[in-house]
Amino acid sequence: MFCDGNMSTVINSNDEYTAAIKSGKTIIRLTASWCGPCKRIAPTYEGLAKRFPAISFYTVDVDKVRQVLQSEGATSIPFFSAYCNGIRTETLAGASPDKLLVLIGELQKK
Repeated sequence: MFCDGNMSTVINSNDEYTAAIKSGKTIIRLTASWCGPCKRIAPTYEGLAKRFPAISFYTVDVDKVRQVLQSEGATSIPFFSAYCNGIRTETLAGASPDKLLVLIGELQKK
């Protein structure tokens, strides 16, 4: 895993993904370099990562770590999952900043 200069950490393997979802309150973002909606929501996601420092934010390029796409059961991207100590609590498909903020807010309450 490495931080790419933003507030989210890039996941490069299934093992990193498995460790990340077990680490307290976590948001996983599935994305791809060719995905227009993914690119549009990226600055919002990074801004939310700065706004909610008690939550760990991770980014997975599904073309590089395909197994995570299957593990998440996502059928479209961008796709977001909220985890609390390894248990998935919420998911969101699509690039809605308002819905993403709600998902993060719900995780923060747990």
